[in-house]
Amino acid sequence: MVAPTVEELEKLLRDDICGICDEAEANGKCVERDSGGCSLFQLFPLVAQTINETTSDDINVYLHAIREKVCTVCLNGPADSACAKRIEARCALDQFLPLIIDTIERSSGKAFSRSVL
Repeated sequence: MVAPTVEELEKLLRDDICGICDEAEANGKCVERDSGGCSLFQLFPLVAQTINETTSDDINVYLHAIREKVCTVCLNGPADSACAKRIEARCALDQFLPLIIDTIERSSGKAFSRSVL
């Protein structure tokens, strides 16, 4: 199986997530994406890389990797629990992490066990 490009992964996730994200308006337009403030897509290459480099059936391992490698450089705030977007449940990366992991791993041929969720 040929691994998808970052652009292909981003399109898959936009198709899966943008329509159900709380930041989308009734017409489907995303205020966060258009302003460059979407926590998932502003650093998406790093998100994809981090998930691809992580292998575990424990979601907490992925969460730790994302906090360490992505949240620490995110423009929206600090990696610690003081991140306002996470506290307000407005961080798409945090809110949809299981779906993001599943989409990326499924498309690249990795198998994430859902039995431990």
